[in-house]
Amino acid sequence: MNPKYTLLSLLFLPVLFLMFRSERIKRYYGKISRFFVRILFSALGLYLFNLGAQFFSFSLPINLYTVITFAFLGVPGLLLLVVLKGLFP
Repeated sequence: MNPKYTLLSLLFLPVLFLMFRSERIKRYYGKISRFFVRILFSALGLYLFNLGAQFFSFSLPINLYTVITFAFLGVPGLLLLVVLKGLFP
């Protein structure tokens, strides 16, 4: 192994460690993790909605656009998706 790359990697590790210890980075990762949790629960919510709506022969597709709409807007987003599906079948 080249000694130059070994030295660079030894200098890079402390910088990487300090970066992850930063409060700003922690807040950033906290926001990202909350976003992915909302996406996960939105997909689950759409799935449960489709289970209940199948009795009325109605379903919403579970794709990236519907899940993100439901994640950002919540229940009003779900109502928006239902209205749009009713207007444009």
